[in-house]
Amino acid sequence: GVIKGLGNLMGNFAYNSSWLPFAALFSFRFLSPLSLHTVNGLLAAILGLYAMARLTEWKSHPIHIADLLSGALLLYLVVVACVLQSPATDQPAMLFIFYVLLRFTEETETAPKTTHELICTLGLLSVAAVFTASVKLSAAPLALIALSPAVLLIHRKQWKNILLFLSAGILTLVPFLIRNILLSGYLVYPFAGLDIFPVDWKIPMERVVIDSVQISVYGRALYENDLISLSLREWLPIWWNALENYEKLLLVSVFLSGFGWVLTALQKQRNGRRQNLHLLTVKGACLACFFFWLFTAPFIRYGLAYLLIIPAIFLGEALLPQKEGLGKLLVGALILSVCTCLFPYWNHYVTDDLLFVKHEMREPFYLLPKDYDRFDVQPTEIGGITFCRPGKDGKCGYYGFPACMTDPSEVELMGTDLRDGIRTRKEKAGGQ
Repeated sequence: GVIKGLGNLMGNFAYNSSWLPFAALFSFRFLSPLSLHTVNGLLAAILGLYAMARLTEWKSHPIHIADLLSGALLLYLVVVACVLQSPATDQPAMLFIFYVLLRFTEETETAPKTTHELICTLGLLSVAAVFTASVKLSAAPLALIALSPAVLLIHRKQWKNILLFLSAGILTLVPFLIRNILLSGYLVYPFAGLDIFPVDWKIPMERVVIDSVQISVYGRALYENDLISLSLREWLPIWWNALENYEKLLLVSVFLSGFGWVLTALQKQRNGRRQNLHLLTVKGACLACFFFWLFTAPFIRYGLAYLLIIPAIFLGEALLPQKEGLGKLLVGALILSVCTCLFPYWNHYVTDDLLFVKHEMREPFYLLPKDYDRFDVQPTEIGGITFCRPGKDGKCGYYGFPACMTDPSEVELMGTDLRDGIRTRKEKAGGQ
């Protein structure tokens, strides 16, 4: 359901994801006393089985980059195993990123296909990348993989197919953008730079800026909005020191893998071998996603897919038997270093999963998900409709619905019913 200006009640209501309406359709609330939140677990199960099936055919694959991506996907599932019953959008976004890049790599590793078949597959995966951006906006740089089929199409002057894939991408994104406008009044929320719609229910600009700042300072482990002005040199050490040791080692593996990419590229150039266009596109998209994550909100959970995929690509390339001399020694040392850095991350979450099972094994969570926490709320009226305001707990939660985290005196109904929409009072919105 979409109500105009819903984000005026609480900023979280304005955060849009194409995944949430789909997930709501399969909550099976009518069958159970609790919402089941089935789709995250189903997606994880499907992709996990797909990855395991590919790994069983390891010996038949002459190139193992996609195999290592499958292994990285399984490691990610270990990391999120305890939270898959959550309706959060982080897990599906990361899983779609894995799927798109895994399939993209698979298509370029397998036996040669006709160019038309390859273009069609890569083009559809590019559309899937656009959809992933609508699941989690931070995945937007993933759409750069469209450069690979675009080059093939332009080289062959297939203008109709270019128009077809562009149209498919636009049609995939349009519902997401329309929903953004209805919820917040902005094309993309919380990005105040795209303030192009003079709608009556628009969230005040100052609140949009505050929401955007809060995302960044939280990801940088600063936790105070005033610290958003810190330079990269100032906030980076704070963020680094706030990380756990196993998280720091994960990041070290990423930087070592980046060096490994450069080393393997130099070796290919020295041996007179051409770079694979499609693999270069995958690498470019991964790097773009990584730096976008790093400079916006570098909370590990928000970008874990890239942090696992970059080492996986390096390890897959490193297994190619094309190295000799000093280069072989350097690559071998990098393989050992990357694996050593990744092991503590794997070990931490395997242990975490086992402890979770041990502590919760007497609870029936394998049949029903854990219920949402209940918080103390206080009723308040807006236009004759009762809303829930945070009580002593400072939260409304799932059961405190409809919730209003904004000062009730600052908002009003746009009609006689909540379905007509809600807006910020003009005198409170600073004349916007």
